Amino acid sequence: MGGVDKEEIVQWIAGVAVLLQEYARIGERITDAGEKGLTAYREVLAEGELPALLEMIRRMPIPKDSKCKQMKKNFEKGIELEIKGRGISAKYGGETLSDSILKSGAAYWLRFSEVFIDSMRDDFRSLRKKYQI
Repeated sequence: MGGVDKEEIVQWIAGVAVLLQEYARIGERITDAGEKGLTAYREVLAEGELPALLEMIRRMPIPKDSKCKQMKKNFEKGIELEIKGRGISAKYGGETLSDSILKSGAAYWLRFSEVFIDSMRDDFRSLRKKYQI
């Protein structure tokens, strides 16, 4: 751990935890809106919460631990792909939200988003274990 400030890592992880909670909250809002229909789904996406969250993540300083850099990169990529997938599904909508996602190919982008987010969460757990947080 030479050269890495444990207190900096602890604070960074706490900040990432808050952003993960915000990501989950936004995801719930989008899902709830989608259950109400394509119009509600589009309205929630138009509020721009995911792009705003992405910008917050991009501005985060990164501690020296290389795992932090990879974790941040995966979080950013996961949200970028989710924005793309949800945008495609909203733009090329079908009769229902599920039709929209399947017919537009958005499921492809949303699935890759999940892969990056899952990897980020694995790194998050690994980092917490490494620094005994």
